[in-house]
Amino acid sequence: MNYINYQNLDQKHNPSLQREKQREKDNFNQGRNAINLLQNNIDINQQINQDQETYDAIVYTMEWSERLNIELQKLKTILMRKLDEALHYGGEWLKEMERKISNFEIHKKKELIQQNNASYIQKIIHAFDSMKKEIKDNTIDLLLNDFNINLKQIQTKETSKEQYKIINQFDQREICYSIAFNRQSTIMVSGAQDEIKIWKFQDGKKIECIQKIKGDSEIDYATCLVFSQKADFFISGSFDSSIKLYYNQNNKWISQACKTSHSGLVTCVILNNQEDQLISCSQDLFIFIWKVSLTQKSIQFDYQLKRHEKIILSLSINQSDTEFVSTGQDQKIVVWKKDANKKWSFNQLIDHSYSDVGCRVSYITDTVIVWQQSNQPYVHFFQLLNGMYVFKQSIQFPESETCAENFQFLFPTIYNRENKVIIQKINKKIYFIRFDDDTQQYQVDSSTISCSSSAVFGNSTQDGKYLVIWDPFFTQFSVYELFYN
Repeated sequence: MNYINYQNLDQKHNPSLQREKQREKDNFNQGRNAINLLQNNIDINQQINQDQETYDAIVYTMEWSERLNIELQKLKTILMRKLDEALHYGGEWLKEMERKISNFEIHKKKELIQQNNASYIQKIIHAFDSMKKEIKDNTIDLLLNDFNINLKQIQTKETSKEQYKIINQFDQREICYSIAFNRQSTIMVSGAQDEIKIWKFQDGKKIECIQKIKGDSEIDYATCLVFSQKADFFISGSFDSSIKLYYNQNNKWISQACKTSHSGLVTCVILNNQEDQLISCSQDLFIFIWKVSLTQKSIQFDYQLKRHEKIILSLSINQSDTEFVSTGQDQKIVVWKKDANKKWSFNQLIDHSYSDVGCRVSYITDTVIVWQQSNQPYVHFFQLLNGMYVFKQSIQFPESETCAENFQFLFPTIYNRENKVIIQKINKKIYFIRFDDDTQQYQVDSSTISCSSSAVFGNSTQDGKYLVIWDPFFTQFSVYELFYN
């Protein structure tokens, strides 16, 4: 799926399309005004006896029905246009027959008349086929499915332990591939096509964009972000292959591009726990090691590593900074360790029998690695024994989750160490995986977050209290408060 959409410039010269767009905009604004009126004028504590969840369900239903009405209006406009086309052909056909009679052309061969009839019938059939295709390809089914999923979640909340709830939603039409938070969870940074947005983040409910930083090129999309846990700076990797440092100076964020860059899309950036080193990987098959200076606010290229034969998709470093792991399209899981000179070098190629791309990899502890397949709904755990990582456990998800992740690998594996919970995106769902002390196995919670597509991107705050997801279908952020019961 291509998320970089360009407007068709010819549309602005078409009055019919302009009127159509204006009607859609009016419908949207009417629905939005109704929702705003409800939100501004209803005092939950004084005017209604229902609780917050009921109120949220009503507002969600109104927002959903608003979107449904917009999609129905679009479909109606398209179908009316196609129906007018079919009526036009039918009218032309009738006129043609009337003309033949009035001009005494009935002496013409029967075959010619049949050919003429066949031509008009084919045109009308084509118009109806086009209508059927529009009905089949519309997004209304997806909207209805999304509503049913959320309705089931609302209905089952009273009978199950609450794992999460949506506490905020706000729009962003620009595509967002990456999100990161500072240590205090008070600042969120996110991609917005060729911009970086800085957000003031307060308890997931009060979120305000306080600055936008324009990229250096039209394809300077932040594909990955990492925020320092020691100082006010963060680092981005970009679609245009660049690495940038952003630091706070007098409450204004300044960007600084590195002189060296990859030669392909940057797929992942991570900081070691000392934050004196950055590790990045790319479409160019290389892993770059960078020196980071907090005092000088600089990143300097140090050296590069090469072991993968295809695009590297994911990196993770252990808590002790003694090793990191990489995976990618060549199906390899590579462990790197520091040598006697304290430089990273190849240590192990983890043995596995799965013929599939590795789209995500992460350390759970210093001795356990979780690896996700791209084309099949599996995650696998490998444990360090006698100096080598060996297979420990696999988890299979429902077959309905089978879907190639492609570039959706940018949603990272998230591990909450305090609560020992893994947050794992599998196709269109977000799963919660816990370690069971009794069985010594990882188990999947029954509670899941359903998304509109596999192409959602997100991250959690450092304390694990909130999960923020950007949805390309609804072009909005959703903030979930998480509970670890």
